[in-house]
Amino acid sequence: MGFEFLVPWHAFLPRDGGHVVVWYGHADALRLRDAAAAALAAEGVACRCCGLGDGGPDAAAVDDLAGEQPGRVVLAAAATADPVLPARTSLVVPVVPLTGFAERGWDGLTDVVCGPAGLLSRAAAGTPAAPALLRLDDCLDSIGLFAALGRLMAERDVPLLVLGEVRGPQPRLRAVYRDAGPPPAAGA
Repeated sequence: MGFEFLVPWHAFLPRDGGHVVVWYGHADALRLRDAAAAALAAEGVACRCCGLGDGGPDAAAVDDLAGEQPGRVVLAAAATADPVLPARTSLVVPVVPLTGFAERGWDGLTDVVCGPAGLLSRAAAGTPAAPALLRLDDCLDSIGLFAALGRLMAERDVPLLVLGEVRGPQPRLRAVYRDAGPPPAAGA
């Protein structure tokens, strides 16, 4: 397959204060951010959750928040695909629902994530990224999905992906990485 599972799924997230992690791309970004916050809190990591744009603080305000609370990891989420990202962003998690890609074609997934106008193009060059492919329960074409994961990871140089489902009472999430070895946590 060319990849392995990271245990626990959230091991790639930064634990040191001062980091800003931004989830964006779809309404599920909010649920995924909350699942990450719960996982980090269970480890005793001090976090501060906030929105980003659309009624929440703007990018500059999130940067200010990170500066005012340097001992906390700031976890910001935007339900839109095109937020202005804070300058202090140290990790982006673009969120893509898998619903419909089997019917539309898996190459479309690569374009949505990595294309010239894809979600990763919103981040500053060099910003680590962990795209999240959610609504896995809607994906009935596992062969096509795993082939698409291989293309994203090998051809488009995406080292880590989050897979799973955040709908329902309990998130079910996994992270996969290229078998060259797990990526370090952001900021490590």
